[in-house]
Order: sequence, then C-alpha cells, then structure tokens
Amino acid sequence: MKKTYLLIVLLGILISNGCKGTGKGTADTELNGDIFIVTKGAQTFKLALVEVMAFNETDISPIIQSKVKIATSELDKISPQLETLKKEIGALEQETAQAVKEENERLREKNSNERVFIAGVEGAGSTNNAKELENRYLAAKKKLDELRNMAQVKKLQLDEILVKSNKMKEAPFYMDGLPQPIQTAKTDADGKFSLKLKPGKYALVASAHRQVINGEENYYWLVWASIDNKQSNRIMLSNDNLFETHSVDCIVK
Repeated sequence: MKKTYLLIVLLGILISNGCKGTGKGTADTELNGDIFIVTKGAQTFKLALVEVMAFNETDISPIIQSKVKIATSELDKISPQLETLKKEIGALEQETAQAVKEENERLREKNSNERVFIAGVEGAGSTNNAKELENRYLAAKKKLDELRNMAQVKKLQLDEILVKSNKMKEAPFYMDGLPQPIQTAKTDADGKFSLKLKPGKYALVASAHRQVINGEENYYWLVWASIDNKQSNRIMLSNDNLFETHSVDCIVK
C-alpha cells in the first residue's frame, strides 16, 4: 500500500511539473479587439471581415529580425545609387535648361533670316546663310533631345530604385513568409474580434482595405499584444498603431 501511495504521489508531481513546463496547465484568456479607421473628417469606419492572426513571440521575432537585417543591408546598397542618380539628374536638368535657351536662340536667328529673305533685303538672308542657320538650329535641337532622353532614362532608373527601396519599408515585405498562426479570428460587422490565448506576449497581424473616392486605401497592422491573467484583455487596431506609424506597439520600429 505504501509503495502504491508513493507511486501515485510521484506521478502527481511529475504531471504537475510537466504542466508548468509546457504551459498546458494555464487557462486560456480572452483577448477582445476592435479594428477601425478614423478619417481626417473625423468619421469612424469599423472594418468587417478582417482576418486577425496571432503568433507566438518566439516564432515571429527571428523572422522579423531577419527581414530587418535584409532591408537594412539592401537600403545601405541602394542609398549611394540614389544619391548618384539624383546628382546626375540635377546636372542634366541644368544642361537641358541651357540647351533650351540655345535652341530658342538658334530658332530666332533662323526665323529672323527667313523673314529677311522673304522681304527681299539685299545682302541678307542668303541661301548659304539660311543653311548655316538651319544647321545650327538642328544641332541645338538634337543636343536638347539627347539631354532630355538621358534625363528620362536616369529618372526611370531612379523610380525603379525608389520602388525597390520603398518595398523594403512597407508592411507586405514583413508580412510575407510568416509561419502558421497559432490562432485566427475575423472581425464582425462592428469590427470586433476575439481570440483565446494563454498569458504571454504575441504578435497580432492584420491587413484591410477600404474603397475611397480616389481608389483604395490599404491598412496594415503588425503589433505586440501582452496577455496577462485577467479574465479579459483588450486591444484596438486603428490609425494610432498602423504599420507606418512605428508606434510603441509596432513590431517594426
């Protein structure tokens, strides 16, 4: 009997310790939330049917840190290219402005010679002079066209690099390739959602869009949520903690 009693006690201790180690013995806590956007006109829009994903801090932190490292490295490479292109475009714009003046001057000379020729003023507006002025005008025009084309090519290169640079700073870059969430929920018609999680620190990830007069607005949230032993915890996803605000709650600063 004593041996049986001791075995039962030891088994109870092992089960108890096992539960403490894994967190399985901890009851789930409810996290209630709201998702809404307030416009510049102070109108509030509750966002329905938005999927909210919850991730363990330990699962998502290494991925975000890796993304930050990649983005920092790429932006460090891009930055000198941007500065070089901006300087080259500035120099070409100055040359282009000068070339415009040159072309206008040659055009005035050409037109003035033609008017004199038509008026029949002797000794002015000769055929040779007209050809020379025409050639000077065409050369100035050609130079202007070349400068404009070069500037256009440089601007396209700049736009391409800026697009790449901006992608490294935007939420979709960080939201791509995330692991499977441990919990998901969808907002109801009032923009409310509820998740059941054990006490701890979690990442909440959500995205939404809204049709506006000029097209579509996109909203992204990657925020931390700390769950304690309260019966109910609450969080709001709004303008204040959108991805681009880099607020205290945001995962990416």
